[in-house]
Amino acid sequence: MADGALSFEVVDVFADAAGGGNPLAVCFGAAHFRFSDAEYLRIAQHFGFSETVFVLPTTPVGDVGGCTHRLRIFTPEAELPFAGHPNVGAAAVLAWREPGAEAFMLEELAGAVPVGVVAPALSSLDLAGGITHNKATGAELIAPQPFSRGGEVFAATAAENLGVDEADVLRYIRIPAVDSLSNPGC
Repeated sequence: MADGALSFEVVDVFADAAGGGNPLAVCFGAAHFRFSDAEYLRIAQHFGFSETVFVLPTTPVGDVGGCTHRLRIFTPEAELPFAGHPNVGAAAVLAWREPGAEAFMLEELAGAVPVGVVAPALSSLDLAGGITHNKATGAELIAPQPFSRGGEVFAATAAENLGVDEADVLRYIRIPAVDSLSNPGC
């Protein structure tokens, strides 16, 4: 990547094949531009995925915590302090770019996130028919904050937010509730 260039990779997280799963844009080089929060948000909106992640150098706080990279995670509506899917995708892309890396400590708004890289034990064929050796296929992580059980919500409210019938909510979910791993209001 040339100095001053913003580069990105789009990956399909939680997919067995290209075009499946949950797409994610993993962006590099944003630190050079010193984007405002609004500019990060506009880039995420441009991609239009559920999340876009920006890989940045760590801050002094992250340096003290032994972090290797800093992530900023944006939906098209807002920045998130933590989300699992962007961590998995970003760690896989970082491992592709940093051969031999087996783990990362990612600095995020919610705290430090330890992530281990998952690579296949055997070679596999890539989409072009070539052989890929030990290319990262995912990651395992520990959430920066414990699981928290929020308050229960009315089935009618859950149905309205999900765009389904209340009867469907009650058929599949005994008591709708708001639960989180560090994202307030989620």
